[in-house]
Amino acid sequence: PSQWVINYYLKDLPNLSNKLVSWPAGVDLSYWRYNEFGKRKLVLIYIKQSNTKKKFIIGKYLKYLKSLNFNYKIIYYGSYNNIYYRKILHQSKFAIFFSNSESQGIALLESWAAGVPTLVFYNNVLKYKNYPDIICETAPYLNDSNGLYFKDFENFKTQINLFVKKYNLFQSSKWVENNMTNKKSVEKLLELINNI
Repeated sequence: PSQWVINYYLKDLPNLSNKLVSWPAGVDLSYWRYNEFGKRKLVLIYIKQSNTKKKFIIGKYLKYLKSLNFNYKIIYYGSYNNIYYRKILHQSKFAIFFSNSESQGIALLESWAAGVPTLVFYNNVLKYKNYPDIICETAPYLNDSNGLYFKDFENFKTQINLFVKKYNLFQSSKWVENNMTNKKSVEKLLELINNI
């Protein structure tokens, strides 16, 4: 689904070298896209791993959002369906993602498709039990069109202000249309097959 996953597999099994390619899944843009931007009032808080809540002490982030007069809605990974997620996305101006790693970030992609740019926690090392550290990413396809990273709480305060200033420059839905729809994903798959 992304380059860091390839690198991880190769670290475990080097003889796969030159046999792996990145092929991210696409989304149905017509299902996720929503153009009534004036009705968007919320900030979506998306929390993925169970240990993330403790690690980040989410309360201080929420308190800071309240101090900026943002209303928010929290969604936990695994506790919703597509209908509910789309409904909340269509009410959201932007989303803040807390996750320790993402192989591709399907929920991020769905957010971008809905026209909801993201502010994403940056992490590049995943620690798991007694395994060696894994070099990872939290948003492998994040770019200037769909959002920004933040590294910790102090950086979050800086980045959210920058994010708000840049808000009208984000073109997340357009980026998905040009890069990661189901059609674009299939085209890339066919290209990969034709190059075998």
